[in-house]
Amino acid sequence: MAKTMLIAVGTGPTVAHGICFSIRQQNPENIVFLVTQESKEKTMPIITQNKILEGKKYSEIVLSDPNDVERVVEELEEVVKSLKYKPEDIVIDYTSGTKAMSAGVTIAGIKSKIGSLVYVSGKRNNRGVVISGNERLISLEPNRINADELFERAVELFNNFQYDACIKIIDEAKSLLVDKEFQRKLSTLMSLAEVYSCWDKFDLKRAFEKLDSLTGNEFLPVWGVKSQIEENKSTLYLEKSNDYCKERLADLIENAKRRGLEKKFDDAVARLYRTIEYIAQYKVNKRGLYKSNEKGVPQPDNLDIDRLPPALKSKYEQCRDSKNNKVKLSLYSTYELLRGLNEPIGTGFVEEMNRKGSKLKKLLEIRNNSILAHGFKSVNESEFDEMLNITQKLGKSVIQDLDYFIEKVNFPTIKL
Repeated sequence: MAKTMLIAVGTGPTVAHGICFSIRQQNPENIVFLVTQESKEKTMPIITQNKILEGKKYSEIVLSDPNDVERVVEELEEVVKSLKYKPEDIVIDYTSGTKAMSAGVTIAGIKSKIGSLVYVSGKRNNRGVVISGNERLISLEPNRINADELFERAVELFNNFQYDACIKIIDEAKSLLVDKEFQRKLSTLMSLAEVYSCWDKFDLKRAFEKLDSLTGNEFLPVWGVKSQIEENKSTLYLEKSNDYCKERLADLIENAKRRGLEKKFDDAVARLYRTIEYIAQYKVNKRGLYKSNEKGVPQPDNLDIDRLPPALKSKYEQCRDSKNNKVKLSLYSTYELLRGLNEPIGTGFVEEMNRKGSKLKKLLEIRNNSILAHGFKSVNESEFDEMLNITQKLGKSVIQDLDYFIEKVNFPTIKL
């Protein structure tokens, strides 16, 4: 039952009968009749004589210009705002009145997010008016239209990796429609957005827990994301359990790519710099040269000098921090260590860095001079592209099937 009803009032006894039929069907507690001067004089007396209005509050508002759609919209929006009812508790009947009135009240209803729009349908006479006794009430839900549009917008944001914005849109859509299936769709999309928002921020544990809770969800196969999400789930499990895995390297590269797509090149290059460092650490860890913490996790800020060849021990002993007694190496020093261990990637990196006009050295300096590192310069797209290319080549030199792992960490896109 509608709590209040706004009705556009045309002229004639048949119109009055149709309006009374609509009131009977909706049974509102309050009614606002939107009238012209003519319908006030000719139609309203017929309506007010009908017993259907007994016990109901009602009022009349004379529209200033019933033939001006924009004016009708403005006046109706003000009427809706003035009513002490929630928009979802309001019904608008736009069956009669001028064409401008019908259009205006419909537009105002949609803009104001009212509960429903109704019109009386049925067999019509030669003047296009529904014949008395043949009425049938047709109901439309503007909020469903608004909710569906918001859902599609939220999906678009999800597919563009804008997960936090997606969540905000879902929150807005939730209040528009109580339909159970729609609410389940929103809940699924919300969960997915939360998963990939966490993952995008490297909160892998929470991302895995949330993704695990979506197992068997009814919408994943419908949206064409089930297989990619299953790949993602296995990847997250490996990453959260192992800091040094092939999936982590691929994940860092893909994260940088997403920042690049957002045109956040300083942010993207900072991630690529960390990836270049991670590649070296991955190789050092593979040789078992990092000490582990109490949980058994290798620590890149704690090189195990005792496991180095005798010729390298004294050199790296000099890097020990007197405060915490740990040996932590910089990016360059880690590659230099790999060179000392006769690792090709270490030799190639150091030689390239020391070569006159080195592109790699220039790009690393660009990162160091960026606003997100130690300087004030911004990184441009071409610099990001160059650094991405170099990083991917470095990655493939240690993981030949890197492209396979990149596919595993790709974030899904929903297909409606």
